[in-house]
Amino acid sequence: KLKKGNDGLGSSWSCVHGVDRWRKNCGCSTGGQEGWNQKWRTPLRDAFDFLRDKLFEKVEFFLKDKIKDVWEARNDYINYFYNVSYENRNNEHFLKKHLKSSISEEEKVKVMKFFEALHMELLMYTSCGWFFSDISGIETVQNMKYAYHLIFLMDEFFGDDVRNEFYSILSKAKSNILDYENGSKIFEDFVVKKYFSIDIILFEYFLIAERENLKVEGERLYYFYRIECIEAKNLIDNLKRYVVKTKNLITGEEKNCVVILLFFEKKYYGFVKKYKDVYFLKYIEKIIKASKNNLLSELKDLLGNYITIKDINQNVKERFLNNLFKDKMKKLHKFIEFSKTEYISYLDVIELYSEFGANIPEIDKLAVRELLNNYVLSQLENIRNIDIEKYDFSLLIRSIKLARKANLKLDYRDILPVIRNFVLENMEEAILNLDKKSLKKLNKIIDISNLSGIDFEKYEIQNLIFEKLLNLKNNTRKEEVNLLFDLARKFNIYID
Repeated sequence: KLKKGNDGLGSSWSCVHGVDRWRKNCGCSTGGQEGWNQKWRTPLRDAFDFLRDKLFEKVEFFLKDKIKDVWEARNDYINYFYNVSYENRNNEHFLKKHLKSSISEEEKVKVMKFFEALHMELLMYTSCGWFFSDISGIETVQNMKYAYHLIFLMDEFFGDDVRNEFYSILSKAKSNILDYENGSKIFEDFVVKKYFSIDIILFEYFLIAERENLKVEGERLYYFYRIECIEAKNLIDNLKRYVVKTKNLITGEEKNCVVILLFFEKKYYGFVKKYKDVYFLKYIEKIIKASKNNLLSELKDLLGNYITIKDINQNVKERFLNNLFKDKMKKLHKFIEFSKTEYISYLDVIELYSEFGANIPEIDKLAVRELLNNYVLSQLENIRNIDIEKYDFSLLIRSIKLARKANLKLDYRDILPVIRNFVLENMEEAILNLDKKSLKKLNKIIDISNLSGIDFEKYEIQNLIFEKLLNLKNNTRKEEVNLLFDLARKFNIYID
């Protein structure tokens, strides 16, 4: 028989105090310092419960006349969300199944916002948000992010009173770290100010396109948005204006926006504003041409706050900066160029040390490691430009094996981004288009990655391979399919 637990609410496998681990200062935590407490759990739970109750009130009021069974539809929505890719998402099928009668397109968006808010309501109670030592922990902050997205989705239904009361309850959750003060301040600093909005997504999208000379015209899937660039125009030097249509593939909401990308005083700035009409565009152009000496200030007055590189996704930020400063950074590295023959002679010496179980002298170890590191990095950087079928990887593989055997740890901070970016740049061409050369390159780079013990985030390419395997047609070319199968096996996808 299960014990009833404190207050009759049940027991738990991870805490002798039952479910108090997720709502009270029960005395159990992970990673805390001496003198810390978890009194913050109660007001955090109260704030989320308040938000949940307000959401349920609005759900019952707004959806009861539209949806056959709200809670059955909620459960089905979770299934729909996690089992249908963004590319194949069609809210019409889901709505048709659960709507009592037909409604307008505008109402459909509202209905989908409610279901996504109900999704966020479940996520904000994720267990680990209460499990650790302080309310400022990344797990708890992540739960707050779900809560804020719920508030954002319900903006037109909640009003300021709900938000203010939520903040008020959160403010009672005192952090053990004095600088963080309380839950309300943490929520504002780490959640609200860092919210990944459509404005930031559009800035990021066009920033990368600008730096990497990518084609922006036409339609493209980016995160969970379909972005269609209607017009791209250079207004003056270092300033571009884009007119775009966006569609949120989760809620179905569509927006037309004007995006301004400005390079000013060696920095990039982005402005995003809802598109009004062609006269609004002309007015923006007039302001820009008349304000060359005070452009940033004038644009801010006209279009509101700007976005900078510090606001974008961390991985994309690194990609952008690596691209921007690639040539400049190389000049900071002082190294000697060795011929292939000289390099191999060094490998022979290192191999001898390894064979006899002898340690390379400490005074030489750093230089030897740099030699191997520079060679491996240079070969990987050239992989984009080589004929993969004719290139001999034996020396590269020998270098990686030898570095591991001799305990000369390569600097994967340099090597990892090269491999990761190569995979990201080639995976769509290789997998979606089944391009033979790209598939061979991907297979080879993954072999090198596995051999050298380099691990990187693989979920994007795994999902892409899995989706392609599910949709393979019988008449697909055999050689390309076998290459895809080889790649799938390397990502632990069972294809037999």
